[in-house]
Amino acid sequence: MQGILEGLKGEKKRISSKYLYDEKGSQLFQQIMEQPEYYLTAAEWNIFEHAATDIIKKVVENASSKLQIMELGAGDGRKTELILDELDKLKFPCVYEPVDIDPSVLYQLVSRIGDKYQFIEIEPRPGYNHEALQHVDKNRTSLIMFLGSNIGNYTRQKEENVMKGIGSAMKPGDQLLLGADKVKDPNIISAAYNDKNKVTAAFNLNLIQRLNKVTSSSLDPNCFEFYSFYHPQQKEVRAFLVNREQQTIHLSDQEDINLPAWTFIQTETSRKYTLEDLKDLGLKSGLHIIEHWEDQKNYFFELLYTKK
Repeated sequence: MQGILEGLKGEKKRISSKYLYDEKGSQLFQQIMEQPEYYLTAAEWNIFEHAATDIIKKVVENASSKLQIMELGAGDGRKTELILDELDKLKFPCVYEPVDIDPSVLYQLVSRIGDKYQFIEIEPRPGYNHEALQHVDKNRTSLIMFLGSNIGNYTRQKEENVMKGIGSAMKPGDQLLLGADKVKDPNIISAAYNDKNKVTAAFNLNLIQRLNKVTSSSLDPNCFEFYSFYHPQQKEVRAFLVNREQQTIHLSDQEDINLPAWTFIQTETSRKYTLEDLKDLGLKSGLHIIEHWEDQKNYFFELLYTKK
């Protein structure tokens, strides 16, 4: 609860996007990925369909006898199956460790593919990414996977800190497979976060129910609306919950948090990248790009970094 409330006490109110993913939030995000406007999942899937063999070939070239694959923010892991399928075809032994803060999606993942592979062990790690990175194996080659442009869900400073955390956890010879959304037509980007079925809005508004559960509040969800826009010069989408009427978050052992009418609570940041942006981001973390791939529409990047 403390993490949710910290960002609500300041003048510019925000809630980290990681708190969007309770059980209901995870279900709604699965629906977002099925919306026609949300191109990110299809674009990354397209890359894996056409380049998984090439990606895995480069990953295993210098791998030890057993590869550790740790996927941060794995979700349902469906795209990752394309990578795991290629590994299993090569009969290359590995341990796949999907990480997610929602144990229910990890349960679904294991239920679906737990017995699928002959050469791949699956060991889920419920919890936060930074906690999982403490378990990067020091005795075998590791591949960290951070897909879906999840790196773009942070502010610029936090984004650099996250990458530096990943780089610090890696050993020389380890690799990072990073998915990142490209800078493109702003209308395409904007539509992806304002789908006609308003699933993205429901995903964000679910936070109000969560606030009511973790506090003594009775916030009226009907007094909030979802608003997002793409800022092309800053290369990022910004999403907000807008409170239209005076409301109060009641805290049992602290001072209440007042939400005047037209309070904006930022809930999401989604940064977009050029290849030069991603090269610089890697170098600040001690990582170098080995190869990158793009989907057929040139909407999305997949990059393989290594630590030298």
